[in-house]
Amino acid sequence: MNLCRTLFAAVALLLSVQAWAGSVNVNVADARQLSAELEGIGPALAERIVQYRQWHGPYERASDLMNVPYIGRTRFDRIREAVRVD
Repeated sequence: MNLCRTLFAAVALLLSVQAWAGSVNVNVADARQLSAELEGIGPALAERIVQYRQWHGPYERASDLMNVPYIGRTRFDRIREAVRVD
């Protein structure tokens, strides 16, 4: 039983590391990185994300991206798994 728990914990850790490694930190990425890494985010919208961060401070949670003009629920849902805030 203990081995099963250990294996489960190891798999959970591996999955979380993989998810983190495949994501973009919107608090440090520049516009070029954002447009290259996030599906549906072009150069103009990536620049808005960076400008919003500069004017309002770092994003506290990923959903704060919906405060950026032209990022609504639908667009956010598409990129949610690819963004992180550290």
